[in-house]
Amino acid sequence: MTPSSEATNKPQRRTTITTQQIVPRLRWTFATVSRALGLYGWVAVLLLLGALVFQRLVISSGDRLLDVRQHAALDGIALHPEQAERLEVAEPKVLPSANDFMQRLAGINALLQSFGFAHAEASYQQTDLGDLKLRRLVVEMPLRGPYPPLRAALDDLAKQPGVRIEHLQLTRKRIGDDQLDIVLRFSLLGTLP
Repeated sequence: MTPSSEATNKPQRRTTITTQQIVPRLRWTFATVSRALGLYGWVAVLLLLGALVFQRLVISSGDRLLDVRQHAALDGIALHPEQAERLEVAEPKVLPSANDFMQRLAGINALLQSFGFAHAEASYQQTDLGDLKLRRLVVEMPLRGPYPPLRAALDDLAKQPGVRIEHLQLTRKRIGDDQLDIVLRFSLLGTLP
């Protein structure tokens, strides 16, 4: 027999760790790891553990909550599909020309006056959206009147092509007052020639 074959035939000795040896070995491992990490290493480990706890408690629970809300919304849409179709915004097939802004504004003024709203002043801001070959006219006007006709006027205004209601501010001077002070801002989109 060769010496190498004798070494392979020897039974290998297994080291067993008793419970009395575990605590000192853990303390020794902790001491060597803490010495190797140093202060900045421990700060990094604590930050990683904090990030994991934050991800588990805050982000994961938020994801689950969003999933529950999404399923509830989809179930609500499935229960009432006729309302979901009505809520979708239909894009106009052809936007009016930007040269027709004054005629469109006259039509909007006539619409608002037909519901009993008159305005003495308005501010206008016109910008060109260069890459899209569109022109946008933002109109802000103060109005005064009751709420129900305002609601109907806004519904008719939103149905016009290329009109977008951007801001609506309602204030009431007194609690029992039917008249509202209204600030309406809308924009008109038109194509450039």
